Amino acid sequence: MLTDKDNFEKLLKILDEILKENKEMSVRAIAWLHFIRYHPVFNSQYQILFSAKYKFIFFLIMLYLKGIVNIILTLLKSILVGHSYNYLHERKNVDIFYVSHLINPNVDNKKDFYFDDIISKLGDKGFSIAGLLINHLKTSLTDDIKKKVRGKNNYILNDHLDFKTEIKFATVQIKVFLMFLFKLENNQLKRRINLLISGYSISRSTFLNIRLSSVFKNLINFHNPKLVFITYEGHAWERILCNIIKINFNKSKIIGYQHSYIFENQHAALNSFDFNFDPHYILTSGEISKERIIKSNIAKNIKVDILGSKRFGDTNELKIKPSKKFSKRIFVIPEGIESESKILFDFCLNYSSQCQDLEFVFKLHPQMSLDYFISKNPEYKKMPKNCHWFTNHSFKSSDWVLYRGSTFIVELLKKGLQPIYLSHKRDYGSIDIFEGKFNHRKIISSTKDLDLLIKKESIGKLTNDKELNSLLDFSNKIYSPVNSSVLNKIIREVS
Repeated sequence: MLTDKDNFEKLLKILDEILKENKEMSVRAIAWLHFIRYHPVFNSQYQILFSAKYKFIFFLIMLYLKGIVNIILTLLKSILVGHSYNYLHERKNVDIFYVSHLINPNVDNKKDFYFDDIISKLGDKGFSIAGLLINHLKTSLTDDIKKKVRGKNNYILNDHLDFKTEIKFATVQIKVFLMFLFKLENNQLKRRINLLISGYSISRSTFLNIRLSSVFKNLINFHNPKLVFITYEGHAWERILCNIIKINFNKSKIIGYQHSYIFENQHAALNSFDFNFDPHYILTSGEISKERIIKSNIAKNIKVDILGSKRFGDTNELKIKPSKKFSKRIFVIPEGIESESKILFDFCLNYSSQCQDLEFVFKLHPQMSLDYFISKNPEYKKMPKNCHWFTNHSFKSSDWVLYRGSTFIVELLKKGLQPIYLSHKRDYGSIDIFEGKFNHRKIISSTKDLDLLIKKESIGKLTNDKELNSLLDFSNKIYSPVNSSVLNKIIREVS
């Protein structure tokens, strides 16, 4: 099992070796090779390596079949539907180009989910900007959305290009498929890894990354920007975009914005497998992330600084008072992962079946729509009277908040809410952003634990000023206030 520490370390070592040995875009584009960090959901795709032989073979066959179907459907779309990316904006040369994600149909907002208003403020200063958005919408793109996106000088990456391009991608990836399929290895783990690489080489996610790199290269060639912004978490697509800039556009500089947080167990973002696949700059959202990147091997030839984040908020002081009593309302904030949402929601529904003294308010991650989630999970359509979806609710400093891997907890902590971390039996380690270091953040693993916790009447019985201050100090190092002078300095360097 991957929960075994030795297996975990062996796996990471082999994956890293494969990345160092294979610098071709066709291999580097395989997301499965880039181990982001410990997380139950991320780890689940590697568990099959340590399963029984019959389970592994069945998984492998299904993986291969999905890959073949992916190629066939993509080629059919490219023939029957036509070219889904077929326009260029009138404005050619721009100062800044960025890559982000289309996760909300409301594209009128100047704020981006990952960059917030950092990019738009550069536009307000007179810099010309264009962007490429990776489409994550679960619904079809309407003409209205397309018009609004184009109006902001942005492009949308869809799920296919023209037939000639797609057949070229398929030919290259089939060669990778065959190369790893017939690669001889005496070691069973390495052999299984090679077989999975062959399957993932023709997967939908790999083709998406290759398609992104092709469109990105064409757009950079057209717009000729001085600066390119991408997010930075160590994903495969981030690395191959860095490579495109460094190999083909030496006058452009690429900035990786680490918008979230570098956890203790982060892996891909802290490792350099080849300098040409790393950004020129890494700008972090806070002090802790900067420190962890600087101490890693990726920082040797990269400039690292703190840009900050709007998540820092507008206050350094907690609104919780030691004598404050908490309400019986608990906000529930999962990550944008369906299985993680279900873990938290099911826990609350289980508690509600035993006791209805508490009110639970479920708040889905912004990248997951309520309609889509309920359509996939109809069991949540009808809920107990004390369980509600977040609509017109507001966070109050006397509320509780139940979470697991969500980084949104930092903002709610500063609003004065009492954090409760839900531990799960399948966890190999904590996915808590506070990393289990502070008593103020409570940990529960059962409905009984929650019952005992809530029965304590006031915050004074749960914590003290010293615990509050230590957690606040740590939180203020997770996210720093936005420092625009950092960007101004880089812009002067490349001008």
